[in-house]
Amino acid sequence: MDSSPHRTTPIRIFAACVAALSWATLLLQLYLSLQMSIRSGQGAAHGLWMYLAFFTVLTNLLVAVTLTIPLLAPRTRWGNLFARPETINGVTVNIMLVGIAYNVLLRNSWSPQGAQWLADELLHDVMPLLFVAYAWVLSHERIGAFVPRLVWAIWPIAFFLYALLRGAVSGFYPYPFINVAYLGYGRVLINALAILAGYFVLSALWYWLERSAVRVNGRARRMQPQ
Repeated sequence: MDSSPHRTTPIRIFAACVAALSWATLLLQLYLSLQMSIRSGQGAAHGLWMYLAFFTVLTNLLVAVTLTIPLLAPRTRWGNLFARPETINGVTVNIMLVGIAYNVLLRNSWSPQGAQWLADELLHDVMPLLFVAYAWVLSHERIGAFVPRLVWAIWPIAFFLYALLRGAVSGFYPYPFINVAYLGYGRVLINALAILAGYFVLSALWYWLERSAVRVNGRARRMQPQ
């Protein structure tokens, strides 16, 4: 029996639609980043450099890859990796972190207009909700173990180190709560640890919700007449 989470047609169709929207959103944001940089006289290369500076963009790229590879190459090593419950749920918590952190910490810090508003809403609200829905459907089949999915905490940790290195070289920090030039390394480290703690809390909550749903579904099936 095929154990791929994409074995049913409705899930495949939904995953394909979300993947297409994800790539379209990323391309829209790339276009806007390049356009802004070119208009400011800094060139396309600088626009690409800035595009890749943000946890939001990188995590949405991860979401797009996670959706796409099992669809295009389901029986390869990479297809199996991105179809594993631990991978899907680790990515889920990271994209949740994008949406929650933006809406709690950053939404009121700027007012995008037009196409940038659309990209902003897609990246921070629509894509997190769609990927959570995708993961939720799959969790009714296999939820995976708790500890292995925590490995995906390496994603925000790696971004934090990457952002500090970029900032040390260029002086640009993508988010105010990791702006070493303004806050200093001590405060930035405290902020980063708080966000990491939030990651682990979200992981535990998501796991609990999955387990609860499985138990409810199991009881419902047992109560059905045979």
